[in-house]
Amino acid sequence: MLRERLAAAREAADEAYKERTVYKEKMHAAYGSRENGVRYLRKVNNLHILKPDGRCSCGMRRGCRTAEVIYTHWVQSMIQKLDEIDKQREAELTAADFEEDWTLTLWDRYMNDDGTARTA
Repeated sequence: MLRERLAAAREAADEAYKERTVYKEKMHAAYGSRENGVRYLRKVNNLHILKPDGRCSCGMRRGCRTAEVIYTHWVQSMIQKLDEIDKQREAELTAADFEEDWTLTLWDRYMNDDGTARTA
């Protein structure tokens, strides 16, 4: 009886773990899609810059519908968040010390400058 309960509990835990993995993959895919979408909006934002006299950089005198969509608060805040994320990623990559990577150290230790293996 106890073994049956433990087996059922293990099966339930395994099923929950599988569901968690599936939802985690879906969440990552959705986040990636949203990030790609905001990146395209940022490109469009750079193509449709409103000038002080009301004209758009695309050539429309007034009433550029694309600029109206791009300059909504939500789109601008998403572009700003993406810019902040990109700056943070760039700072992290700049601060990373890739010379401390053990694979490079091992490679240098076991290989000659011409790419041939060192002999002992």
